[in-house]
Amino acid sequence: MEIKVNRDSKDPHRSLIKSAVVLLCVLLLQPASSLRAAESDAILSVRLAHHSNVPNAADDFNTFSDRLLQVDYNRDWRFVTSPGNWFSVGLLTQGDLWQQTSGMNRLAAGVAVGYSHKFGLGPEAPRLNLRSQWLYQEFDGSVRSGPVHSHSAALSRWIADNIQLSGSWSWTAQSAPSRRELLANPAFDVDVFNQEQQQLTIQADYLLYNSHALSAHLSATDGDTGASARPGSALLRIGEAIARDNGIDRGYLAYRVEARRYAAGLQWSMPLSMDSSLSLGAERRLARADAGVRYRETRVHLDYLKRF
Repeated sequence: MEIKVNRDSKDPHRSLIKSAVVLLCVLLLQPASSLRAAESDAILSVRLAHHSNVPNAADDFNTFSDRLLQVDYNRDWRFVTSPGNWFSVGLLTQGDLWQQTSGMNRLAAGVAVGYSHKFGLGPEAPRLNLRSQWLYQEFDGSVRSGPVHSHSAALSRWIADNIQLSGSWSWTAQSAPSRRELLANPAFDVDVFNQEQQQLTIQADYLLYNSHALSAHLSATDGDTGASARPGSALLRIGEAIARDNGIDRGYLAYRVEARRYAAGLQWSMPLSMDSSLSLGAERRLARADAGVRYRETRVHLDYLKRF
């Protein structure tokens, strides 16, 4: 599967602003009587994860693994527009703490808007979810720091009492300010982390006994990705931009590479209480770029989720 990314020279933030304006107009055009009081929902997510190929290196010499702690806290306010449908606004905060790769430590905060529409009545009616979000992320290794925004659309449906199928499309763009002192070669573009990509995902969720759940997903992503290695790597032949990677800080160079990435994952979840759960999952990733360059990675994670 290959997904083409449409590139243009326009300010990438304009599309986010347009989407937010459209969603706000949908809310404002609703009759006042159709909007009910806002429902507040807060979610705390804590993840312990192991990544087998942190720099996305294309060879064993430059590959290393690391573990991280990831904490997300999101709060949404939902306004019901009609039975089964709602508009939402939210605040997002995120943080990553790596065990060894301290330059990849990250703090992020942002906002999100969304709209959810159910086609018909009953539990088996399909549901469409639209969402746009904007984040600013700050890394200890500042070559990656900058805004990230994304848009997504997801369609889901229960095909049986215990089986749900869903498919989603997302588009993500991030940018980081140029820093000339990070140039690895004046002939190259330094904007490694000015990236754009889109992704297609399909997922199946199967409810087991006692509210346990098993989920499987497949995804395909096309567009830019960041990959790092020491000088002399095969990434030099295909890199569209290059800079010193002060996030890894082992003499590594960071490259912006256009690649097609595929992933398959499996996750098992169990409830701990009415408003908390524990999940264990694994994902295998494969990226393919030009000139036969490719990299692989395995991610394993343990998640704790709490609703307030």
